[in-house]
Amino acid sequence: MWNRESRENIMIVGHRGIRNLYPENTMVSFRAALELRLDLIEFDVHFTKDKTLVVCHDGTIDRTTNGTGRIRDMTLQELQSYDAGIVMGERFAGEYIPTLEEVLELMANADYEVLLNVEIKDYDHEVVDATIAMLKQFGLDQRSVIACFNAEVIAYTQKAHPDMRTQGFPRRVMQKNTDAKFEITEELYDRMFGIGIPLGDDVNTAREDVAFANAHGLRPWLFCMDNEERTRIAVEIGATNVTCNDPTDTLRYLRLHGLRQEPPKKTV
Repeated sequence: MWNRESRENIMIVGHRGIRNLYPENTMVSFRAALELRLDLIEFDVHFTKDKTLVVCHDGTIDRTTNGTGRIRDMTLQELQSYDAGIVMGERFAGEYIPTLEEVLELMANADYEVLLNVEIKDYDHEVVDATIAMLKQFGLDQRSVIACFNAEVIAYTQKAHPDMRTQGFPRRVMQKNTDAKFEITEELYDRMFGIGIPLGDDVNTAREDVAFANAHGLRPWLFCMDNEERTRIAVEIGATNVTCNDPTDTLRYLRLHGLRQEPPKKTV
């Protein structure tokens, strides 16, 4: 299934579903991403107070719901009492922070083999173990990549779960999210599957990051491409994956230039 990864087929990653058009990391956002048949869907994982895995980007619910507080300090029941859709308008009222189990059930039942970019937001080995156990429960582990900005979490995943693919970020990015005492080695990168590369105003830095990824045999995944010009730049400097908050323009560009193959339906 990862053979779809090639220079002739740039894979599109839906960032928290389709976060610019729908409430991020909600079921409606993930369903919309599946309807567009995006190659990968990215989402973020945390533990609640009662050790339930839930899907939310921030460590608090302040930005994405009508509530406030830390996810780690709330039970699932408390967390899901808040509205995660209303922040993007009345038509999304009633959306809630979903459990990882709900999200994986949706992905497992999609009519194509959607791939998953699962980002660990709690820098906690227990969260890694529980997340991978649930991916295996749904038969989705070999369709998934575990991502984290923390290098120690990536190293732990590689050691404890050597069958899992991992995705890190450029060293300068990971250093900001990792204890200074932890050494970010070349071996860590050699054992990764991909590297998330920010495409900011400094295209030359992104180009250097892509060269580093290629030298280590990694998939260069650039983020975030939300218009045709940024997509053009990402393709020109060698992206194999592009992460989008709104994939509309990227889909148009890739199809126009023969760089888009729709994921096939599952065979019975």
